[in-house]
Amino acid sequence: MFPALGTELDPGHQILQLRAQWRVRNEASGQNVGSGESSWSFIQNYFVFADQAQALWEHWRDNVMPFWMARRTPDFKLIRVLVEDRYPHIENDLVVDLDIAGEGPGVDNAPVQSSPVVTWRSIYPGRSHRGRTFWGPIAAEDLESPVYNGDLINAVDDWAFWHLTSFEFSTHGTTDPKFVIVSLQHNGIPEPVGRYVPVANFFRPHYLAVVRRRQNFYRGFF
Repeated sequence: MFPALGTELDPGHQILQLRAQWRVRNEASGQNVGSGESSWSFIQNYFVFADQAQALWEHWRDNVMPFWMARRTPDFKLIRVLVEDRYPHIENDLVVDLDIAGEGPGVDNAPVQSSPVVTWRSIYPGRSHRGRTFWGPIAAEDLESPVYNGDLINAVDDWAFWHLTSFEFSTHGTTDPKFVIVSLQHNGIPEPVGRYVPVANFFRPHYLAVVRRRQNFYRGFF
């Protein structure tokens, strides 16, 4: 039996959140089609060494980003990565400005709000102990309404596998960032500090979700 709640954060912990921010721009017309982001939380001991945010970014860049960018159209641009100290809110944010275009096949985009979704699961029950990631815009040729084709399935699965493996809780030490789900409330009741659970596996439904709240997360930036 596992406890009903995750582990409470304490001053020996640091939670870093990595936010990958993207834009879709129609280069032929010069129009911005949409923008959004995906984010993930990581835990490690605080304070192990300087520039832990930089180390997290470099590890994600080298091990995960190539899979994250797979099968994106050239109109898709990864424009910024933010690494934020979400706990204990002491360190400055790391801002990495980028301009990386997708190199996947096809040039036409499906509706920008349509996205594959990956659900992250822990060994703990309840919504507080699950998370999800919207993959973001896809190429029109990968769209098979209301689902998507096998090439994109493979790309999303590859990315989710390497994201989980690169930051897997059970195989990394206390000085390494580990992928976790952080909850600030449970059953509608706020947690005084917050709790975390390790991500154990993932599930990828074979359907497209609609992204709304994650659009235009920084209005006026463009």
